[in-house]
Amino acid sequence: MDIPRALWVITAANKSASAVPKVVQLCRGQSLHCLSIFPTNNMQEQGVAEAFFPRLQQRVAPHQIPLQCEFRSGDWFDTTQDYLAEHHCTHLIVNPYTKQGDRLESDRALLRMLQQSVVDVYVLSMQPWSNQQCVLVALDLSHQSSKVFAHAHQVAQQLSLPLEVVFIVDLLQQAHIADEVLLQQTQLLSETILNAKQHMSALIKHSQVAVSEIHYRIGQRDQQLIQQLKASQVAMLVMGQHHHVDLIGGDGVAHLLDEQEVDLCVVATS
Repeated sequence: MDIPRALWVITAANKSASAVPKVVQLCRGQSLHCLSIFPTNNMQEQGVAEAFFPRLQQRVAPHQIPLQCEFRSGDWFDTTQDYLAEHHCTHLIVNPYTKQGDRLESDRALLRMLQQSVVDVYVLSMQPWSNQQCVLVALDLSHQSSKVFAHAHQVAQQLSLPLEVVFIVDLLQQAHIADEVLLQQTQLLSETILNAKQHMSALIKHSQVAVSEIHYRIGQRDQQLIQQLKASQVAMLVMGQHHHVDLIGGDGVAHLLDEQEVDLCVVATS
């Protein structure tokens, strides 16, 4: 029986060592493929990758994680997609590090990956995890919530952290609401919260997953999520691919990684 395969893509091997503990923790019980991608004919980056791979092998070996390393030159998005398909990897790990002038291009490529990937994508910041943090999963009333919730539970187990839920209902995205004034109606708010609680109760009963806290919020998803990230000590935010664009698309992935210092997992739901 094949074990799950994780693909860790790096673009600056000399900056990737600090992410190794996170990658190891995420990949327990899986095999790890490490792919270094650099511009064509960049022999310096190839040399850095060749030096990094043996050190990575030494750090991974005690955890009994099968490791396969490779470097390729070319476009980051296309090369990553090709490797995922060739090796049947089940999820992708990236910790984007770029030179000062390349950040916008890097963000665009990563956002495109988050939108189009058929596997789950983890985006790791440079911040270490601590046992005082939690995994926060953002849910809504869509039918994809059960898949996102189940995956968040797996992540929390991998990281040995409690699982918190933020249930965000954006009334302005409900088809039957035509006017923002309706947001102020007490009856509508009460019904919406009740629906959210019933939906969450059904998810927990079906999955039998222990949740440390559940937060219910009504309003614009991006604003409410940022507020919850500030309120909770979050190691990793888990959300569905189906609703991530309005949350991270505006300012790019850099907004969550740099300003909120939180890691991100986008679950493939398309």
